Amino acid sequence: MTGYFFDSSALSKHYHPEVGSPEVDRIFSEPDRLIVISRLAVVEIQSVFAGKLRSGAITDDDVAILRARFMRDIGRRTIEIVGMSDAHYEAAEKLIIQFGQAHRLRTLDALQLAVALDLAGC
Repeated sequence: MTGYFFDSSALSKHYHPEVGSPEVDRIFSEPDRLIVISRLAVVEIQSVFAGKLRSGAITDDDVAILRARFMRDIGRRTIEIVGMSDAHYEAAEKLIIQFGQAHRLRTLDALQLAVALDLAGC
């Protein structure tokens, strides 16, 4: 089984067409794959949908449809959600200290990366 960790920017490509959507949809269609997201991504995807609505990329009706699809995917376990722990917050802080001055590593991205690294056993 191949496992994938998606943050909200990758995950959103499955729900609304944008650059990278074909690759994400290909991964979703793989027969024996595991797609994992953090609990944070569940919140962030709602923000992505809201941003698309504010920008005019989608309508209110589209938001309702996308949210329903997302919740259906969770219910069907198409997507697995992993919780976040204090260790993830501590790791994110260390990542920002180590890389934040030279690279644009934002707080929520550092948290997502900390979860991904934990799942990868790093």
